[in-house]
Amino acid sequence: MFPILTHFRRADDNEGSAATPPVLIEENPVRIRSDVAEIVAACAQGDIDDAHQAATLLLAGIDEFLDRYESALKAHGIERPYAPRT
Repeated sequence: MFPILTHFRRADDNEGSAATPPVLIEENPVRIRSDVAEIVAACAQGDIDDAHQAATLLLAGIDEFLDRYESALKAHGIERPYAPRT
């Protein structure tokens, strides 16, 4: 499956000027939904170990995505539009 690309612009951007180029970010909501469904099913079955393992993998995947996203923002001089991760 191909990733979905989302067009991101700064709030003060005037249609992608040279100073503030748009950034494309990868998303795959189908995969994320599938991962969350796996966690929900494991919880419903009382399998905390499987739920924890699936949640850990999902969190690692989201962190990888955010690392790429933040690198792209930084490369274009755009501040992260959310608080730092903890």
